[in-house]
Amino acid sequence: MKRALLALVAVLVTACGLPPERSTITVQGLTVTVGNPGPGPLTGDPTRKGDGVALRIRGVDLTPTGDAARWCQAVNAVRWGCVLPEIPEGSALQATFTGGTGARVEKADLAGYRPGRGTLPVLRFWPPLLP
Repeated sequence: MKRALLALVAVLVTACGLPPERSTITVQGLTVTVGNPGPGPLTGDPTRKGDGVALRIRGVDLTPTGDAARWCQAVNAVRWGCVLPEIPEGSALQATFTGGTGARVEKADLAGYRPGRGTLPVLRFWPPLLP
């Protein structure tokens, strides 16, 4: 139900002529990459001091490594919640995981904000809701 509602919001925003969001979230193996081509930085909730970009990852047999070990905490056996630092325009951050032979990332989603656009959230899903 939640995904259907978010898809409807995306369609309505597009139909109303608002500029499309260009941030990206991709998964390659056990690495989740969040890209920010702009405009402006990608941040956390502007009303919460020190908040970061929220990345949620669902997968099997995952253990965060490198920067992801600082950013991510286990929610349960298959979900990780990550708080990423601000992502400047034109850059990307990677959350990398390791695991056994059956390790895999199944889903990932991102929630953030662009200070120049106010409180309009930036939402991204992998795999994407719409092609």
